[in-house]
Amino acid sequence: MGRRIGTAGRSFLNVISWYWKRDPRMESHVLEFVLPQQMCSENMNTPTYSARKFLRKAEFEEVRECLLSLGVRQESPIALIHVRNSHHDLATSESYNGRCHDADPPKFQKAVDFLLDLGYSVLTFGNSPESPSGLHGVVNYHSSRFRSPRLDFTLGSVASFYIGTTAGAPSSVAFNFRIPALLTNHPIWNSNVAAEPLSYGRAVLLPKNTRDMTSMLTHSECLSRNLPFGDRELSRIGVTLEDNDADDILIGLHELFDLEQGKSSWDDVRLSPDQKSFYSVFDSHAKLSRVCKSTSAVISPNFLQKFPHWLQ
Repeated sequence: MGRRIGTAGRSFLNVISWYWKRDPRMESHVLEFVLPQQMCSENMNTPTYSARKFLRKAEFEEVRECLLSLGVRQESPIALIHVRNSHHDLATSESYNGRCHDADPPKFQKAVDFLLDLGYSVLTFGNSPESPSGLHGVVNYHSSRFRSPRLDFTLGSVASFYIGTTAGAPSSVAFNFRIPALLTNHPIWNSNVAAEPLSYGRAVLLPKNTRDMTSMLTHSECLSRNLPFGDRELSRIGVTLEDNDADDILIGLHELFDLEQGKSSWDDVRLSPDQKSFYSVFDSHAKLSRVCKSTSAVISPNFLQKFPHWLQ
């Protein structure tokens, strides 16, 4: 079971295990997911463990009824989009300090328009129902009356693509259902990061540029300086982060389509000098080893050409 559960299921399991472990008799029967090295599996790219194979008939039917209720055309392919924001966190905690993980929704509009032109229905999910999507032409599932915690996950069974921020549990829907993913605004800030997004083999990934008071930080500097993850802590040391821009996101989506349609080869791109340089830097600094090294995510080739400091 531990090898099949992604980020979306782990927080749920942590709560269950906390209750169970209060009884000493359960100690040997509980799987823990509290350490970063426990959060990846060498089987995460194995189609055998796609969550779609473990859904019940009633769950498939629930997804179908939700799409019909939202007015999604039956023949329309589905893309899920999650642009992380802090609406829920700020509403529940005055001390929330992690908005550096967020992204700017309008910067995804060009990519959304591209999908709409191809006939996709683009469904927003994952954010607080009270928060506006900031996008035009999308189906706002996240704020609809049909939303449920289970559907937040099981919608992955009908999706053809995931697009959005890496940070946050919604991106794990792509991992669990083995669907192609454009993972954007991925922060690489220290050597203790869990490398799950870098290990997912059907993804094109765009890192989040990090800048100090004088210059853009190289990949090596991001990992070796062990930067903090909070807004206030980063501000104290003069470090800021930059969202991926609209053109980089759109080009990354084109790259993902080309790979999925066979216009480019996943293996050939992974063996390119830029990809090998990026991962060589990561592996030489990160304390937590990557799994699935031969089937890793592709770092957007255009992004690496535009920002070669990620190869240093």
